Amino acid sequence: RLRFFFMQSLAGMRIAELFDILVDFPDSTPALDDLHACLHHTHQHADIVQGLGEALEKRLLKPGAETHQILEVYIGMIRALRRLDPSGLTLDAVSERVRAYLKLRPDTVKQIVTTLTDPDSSDLLEPVGGGAAAEVVQEAAADGDMAPDPDESRGDEAAKRKEE
Repeated sequence: RLRFFFMQSLAGMRIAELFDILVDFPDSTPALDDLHACLHHTHQHADIVQGLGEALEKRLLKPGAETHQILEVYIGMIRALRRLDPSGLTLDAVSERVRAYLKLRPDTVKQIVTTLTDPDSSDLLEPVGGGAAAEVVQEAAADGDMAPDPDESRGDEAAKRKEE
């Protein structure tokens, strides 16, 4: 009982600082491993999704943040959350907010292409399970995130006809 309380307290502390842990990954691997061990006993995955989601909204997903910075944090988040939860459920739950926000930014595609075509500009292309940057592009393509809606690309007349 005391062990559970200790692990729950440690997990709560690590969850509160999870955004910073993700930004500092891989240097923050020991903290991530602590949280992983705690989650094995306390099952506070929902707290991670809620806490990290709030931190992302408050600290990253803002108009003042540059798209390349958001992408760098997103790539680090993918790597770190894969280590924390190999099932990928936590990553799926949290990354939806980031993907939705990146869809709204007009320079997302440009930044991804720049990163993929100029490997000297960033370390995002380091291979991790097939390459996290490539995974972002593959996820976006699979979800249809980067393709314009066919009706929108035809203009107002086509959109009006579709609504009727």
